[in-house]
Amino acid sequence: MTFSSTNDNVVAIDNEKGTITAVGEGTTTITATFNGEEGWEPFTKTLEMTISKRTAILTWPFADTGNNAGTYLVGDYVALAEFYKLVDEVTQEDVSRMVSFKIETIERSAIYKADGDNDYNNDVVSIENGKIIAKNAGKAKLIASVEGGDVYNSFVSEFTLTIDKHTPVFYWNSNVLPYYLNTTIVNIAFSTNRDANYPLEFKTSDET
Repeated sequence: MTFSSTNDNVVAIDNEKGTITAVGEGTTTITATFNGEEGWEPFTKTLEMTISKRTAILTWPFADTGNNAGTYLVGDYVALAEFYKLVDEVTQEDVSRMVSFKIETIERSAIYKADGDNDYNNDVVSIENGKIIAKNAGKAKLIASVEGGDVYNSFVSEFTLTIDKHTPVFYWNSNVLPYYLNTTIVNIAFSTNRDANYPLEFKTSDET
């Protein structure tokens, strides 16, 4: 029995090796021919075959973690490799090597900068050393793209990141009461959920 293809640019056949190989996109007709032999009638059978590019499926695991998915505080970071998953649609093989990322700012709040954080710039989010880093309050799109090529389809997928400022916690220390004349008042407590020094300005309604 021998096989043939009407379009060798779509399917290539090697009868000696017994292989049928998909080599390009398109449609071809495969013909199987049996010339017959003693006791057996000859026959010819055809099969129309369509070859398509493979598809890679990208998912954002964090999108399924609840209403706050994609919401972070300034200074937070997460490993990029943990943020997405890219697999072959059919084989489920990890094909993360094909994806590339870029950041697009949607909106930006007033620039946040803690003392000593000289690396913080106008970006809401950046990708550095394999990490997604929340830089300033605002919103940004994480855009993943696969160029595809001869084997895979190209596509683009987006995930929105929301970066919030920290909410400082301030309280007066009631343990220093009562207050007396000619006494320096100390131990006014100010704390936050981010390690940094924040300048405070105090005013009084009566300086006398």
